[in-house]
Amino acid sequence: MSARVWIVGPIAWDTVLYLPHMPHVGKFVQGIRSIERPGGTAANAAIALATTGVETGFVGYIGDDEMSKKLRATLSESEITHLSITTLDGPPSHVLILIDEKGERTILGMTPDRLDQVNLQGVDLQSGDIVVFLLWRDHFASDLALAKSKGCITVVGAEALTLGIHADIAIGSRSDTSTLEVNENLLARIPRIVLTDGANGADQYFNGSVIHQESVATSVIDTTGAGDAFLAGYISVLALGEKSEGEALLVGSRWSGAALASESSIPPHWSTVQ
Repeated sequence: MSARVWIVGPIAWDTVLYLPHMPHVGKFVQGIRSIERPGGTAANAAIALATTGVETGFVGYIGDDEMSKKLRATLSESEITHLSITTLDGPPSHVLILIDEKGERTILGMTPDRLDQVNLQGVDLQSGDIVVFLLWRDHFASDLALAKSKGCITVVGAEALTLGIHADIAIGSRSDTSTLEVNENLLARIPRIVLTDGANGADQYFNGSVIHQESVATSVIDTTGAGDAFLAGYISVLALGEKSEGEALLVGSRWSGAALASESSIPPHWSTVQ
């Protein structure tokens, strides 16, 4: 039996514009092509994770417009087992994603962030569940406390490392931590820390040791969803039972590499990576 996983955070509609290069202030750039597609970092990770067979729940919000209908359909058609979706008046999260000639992405929010309307009240948390707050917001402090009180394993994004938060695991990009040094004081608050660093690979700090995982060589088409794929792979191994040291890092890195080579916000299905 695997642990259940709940992923809390945004689902979004992505308007994606591929460019020959990023625009300069006051200048014109002709787009190569544009794509409309579902996305949102938490939903991306949850949809991907569910393809591994791990019992997955997603907690987020959508609006009541046409984009929201498409996002609801995306969730309904996924392999996610449990959905706790708050429906709000107006649009869902909607972002503009600019992709440059190297596949690197820049994200611009087009609608207000309403994650403050999302919480774990009414969610059937059980001891041993893994609860992931992929994007940290201050109001999630009470939900983090609730998850701990239920005996859940708690996971936060790397940006939470600088905020004095206590959790079991932190996962994210080194770019979200600036020049933060992983030391004993930090590991006393969050005993397992996993930091990705693009082509430089990923590092896991846990039990007094550091494990490095090289990145998987691949052609980079679109970096959107690569971090979400890494998290899905890493958490899937924890949920199913880590069989060897470094296994979670390896699976996360392989899935991230597959995501880099795909033109999608949602990571590719696990069956195509496995």
